[in-house]
Amino acid sequence: MLDGELEILEGEERRILATGELAYIPAGTVHTFANRGPGQTRILVVMTPEVAELITALHSEPGTSPDVIWARYNASVVPG
Repeated sequence: MLDGELEILEGEERRILATGELAYIPAGTVHTFANRGPGQTRILVVMTPEVAELITALHSEPGTSPDVIWARYNASVVPG
């Protein structure tokens, strides 16, 4: 965490990260995150090339169903 507070879900565990803290999430682990602080949050994310390609595709293929893109990368969205 560079600045702010971030709530992360890693598997079944939820926790709040503060400035200077770190989270490592192994491949295949259900996860998500959200800004829970009063201001902006800045984070540094290091990811595999495949995950970077997934994120790029999700933001650059507006005519393609997100489900199709997720499937292409052997990933899925888990309903909350």
